[in-house]
Amino acid sequence: MQRKRKNMMGTCIWCKGKLKDGETDIEVNIAGEVVIFPGIKCKICSECGEKYYDADSEQQKHIDEITHRLHTHYKGLHLRRKLSRSGGTLLLRIPRDVEREYGLNENIEVEISAYDKKKIVVEVV
Repeated sequence: MQRKRKNMMGTCIWCKGKLKDGETDIEVNIAGEVVIFPGIKCKICSECGEKYYDADSEQQKHIDEITHRLHTHYKGLHLRRKLSRSGGTLLLRIPRDVEREYGLNENIEVEISAYDKKKIVVEVV
C-alpha cells in the first residue's frame, strides 16, 4: 500500500496549503478484488486535497495487518501460458497438475469475465 510522507508542519508539501483533520476511504487491490477501508483518519490539504496518513497510528497498523493477511491468503496461482488455436478458436490449456489440484474436468462450467484488454478472469461456476 502506498503511503504519503508524514508531514509534521501542518502544511501541504505540494501547494503549501493548510492541513486539516479529516477522514477518507482507502482502497486496496488484493488479487484483483478491491477492499475498501472506510473512515480512515488523515490530514487533508484545504487547497489541493492531498491526503496524509499517519503510518504509526493504530488504525494504519490494523489496515496493514489485514492487508498482509489477505495478500498471504490470496497469493494464489499465477501461470504464464501461450494461447493456441484449434478450428478457428483460441484455446487456453490448463496444466494437468492444476486440473488435479483444483478438481477440474471437461464437465465443469466456467464463467469468463473481461475487465479490460489486459485482464480476463475465469471462475468455476
